[in-house]
Amino acid sequence: MSCKSLIFLFLIILGILLICAPVEAKKISKNRYCTIDPEDRRIARKNPHTLFALNLVKNPMYQIEETDKETARKNLDSNFTLGLLQNPNYIVDEGDREFIKNNPNIDFAEQVSQKPGYKITDEDEKYLRNNLHTKLSLGLIKNPGFTVSVSDKDFARNNPESNFAGEIARLERYKIEKADKEILYKYPKSKFANGLVRNPRYRIEKEDKSFVRNNINESITAILTQFSTYQIEEEDKKIARSNVNSNFASGLILNPGYKIESADKELAEKNLSSSFASKSCLNKSHKTGFRDKKFIRKNLKSDFVALLTIDHEYKIEKEDKKIARNNPYTRFAEGLIQNPNYDLELKDKKVARKNPASNFAYGLSIKLLQCGIQIK
Repeated sequence: MSCKSLIFLFLIILGILLICAPVEAKKISKNRYCTIDPEDRRIARKNPHTLFALNLVKNPMYQIEETDKETARKNLDSNFTLGLLQNPNYIVDEGDREFIKNNPNIDFAEQVSQKPGYKITDEDEKYLRNNLHTKLSLGLIKNPGFTVSVSDKDFARNNPESNFAGEIARLERYKIEKADKEILYKYPKSKFANGLVRNPRYRIEKEDKSFVRNNINESITAILTQFSTYQIEEEDKKIARSNVNSNFASGLILNPGYKIESADKELAEKNLSSSFASKSCLNKSHKTGFRDKKFIRKNLKSDFVALLTIDHEYKIEKEDKKIARNNPYTRFAEGLIQNPNYDLELKDKKVARKNPASNFAYGLSIKLLQCGIQIK
């Protein structure tokens, strides 16, 4: 290749780079506020009981420092502590082990002992069998290293109201038998029943369908009706639409096989505060097009509206951002800022920092959490 040809090729490549550069710069600029700053960390530590703190510190982008562990132990029942323990960067050390050993009945003990990084020792196994009702024991049960024994199953069945029964019944390692379902139907409000329906091994049977239709307000009904194997019939839709605030309705409308119809949309409009309305927005077949801006902006505190504004189909305008920033304690603000099409600005962080306990701040922390997951 001649010298002139090489120069010509170089100029072409340089031109392409110059054209692409502004686009890439714009892309980076667009996300520059999707980061965790020292000021964010300070606000979280200063306001440990806020939802802002919860979501900020559990963000994968949040690098844990010793100061954070100290803050957590001084504020054991705070959202800060809860979030910190959910951070994948949290490493259980000997200090944690010693601390929960001396404080077995606090939530912190339960959270730490269930982490995969907490290796169960023979001493832990012995403690668990002799202290079934402590928070530390509940955490050990949730630990991936825990194995279910025959005596554990017997205890759970004989004590369905215990926390131990509820936690052990939901484990995939717990093999469900006929005796377990009999206990479920007999004690549907028990912790054992609520744990069992969350067990990955649970399978829907004819008896389950009959049970939920006759017990529409039981909490386990909301779980059972969501199963993809629950075959939806017209009778089920009729029951749900006639009982919009029932657990049956809130569960059924989240079933993958439930297709949203015009009748459901009309029912939601008339019953905005119902669980049927709020859950209908989460159904994948739901479309937001039937809602106009005026309706949404007049119902800023509605859970239903929050779910509509968070949807990527909602077209965000400057007026929406203005309303959200001026009304930070509304569900509208909480949903809007989480919308995938909402581009964060410095003024958003300022609003959140001035109102750390607001819906807006909570929504912002969720937005940052999503950024952390994407970056990871």
